[in-house]
Amino acid sequence: MKSNALILLLLLAGCNNKPYTPDQLPVLQLRFGDGGGFTGAVTEYMLLENGQLFYLNSMEKDTMEIGKLKKGEAKSLLREVEALQLEKMDVQEPGNQYYFLGMKTKDRSHQITWGSPNYTIDPTIEAVYKKLMASAKAARKEGSLQ
Repeated sequence: MKSNALILLLLLAGCNNKPYTPDQLPVLQLRFGDGGGFTGAVTEYMLLENGQLFYLNSMEKDTMEIGKLKKGEAKSLLREVEALQLEKMDVQEPGNQYYFLGMKTKDRSHQITWGSPNYTIDPTIEAVYKKLMASAKAARKEGSLQ
């Protein structure tokens, strides 16, 4: 009986979410990053619901997984961004250097962009953005946030 329970446990653990690849991504994606400046390079991070974190660099034209957040942390960050209701905002205020935050779902894709010295972003959006960037930079440095 114990061996049956162990086999069942191993099977259930094996049914865990299969990791995504840059070629096969889920519909739900949280995208954020920055760009501009002298080089015009864009650095973009993509957080998935399962916690996988991808890095996209416009200069290298490459997408790679850089780490993984705990699934609960990823879902919490996704909920925070959803609570901002970005789809109701029309913020397209880039400057020489700019920042962006967007969500892609099955039904919609929306992104806000800011950085113009003549525009002040809502402090709540800025706080969520900084939290996302801190998580991404930590994942990139450590290779994993697990």
